[in-house]
Amino acid sequence: MLLLAPTDPAAAPPDWAVLHALSLIRAAGAALQDAIPPLVTLRGDTEWRSDGVQALQDALHDLLASTRLARADVTDHERALERIEV
Repeated sequence: MLLLAPTDPAAAPPDWAVLHALSLIRAAGAALQDAIPPLVTLRGDTEWRSDGVQALQDALHDLLASTRLARADVTDHERALERIEV
């Protein structure tokens, strides 16, 4: 579904837009949460010693940290939208 920006930036979004955004944020949060365990497993199972594999481990560690931060950010946005919904 395509969401169009309101013509008046000060106008409150319609209820359907808020509910749609909340639904998308919840789905994104669930996807991020689902991504964490496989990243931990992959990082733990990678025991070869080479520069390339070490770079992969570092990248996975960074992605894992970013995923956790993104999940926290999504949770904050979700709470904000729930306050608007009430």
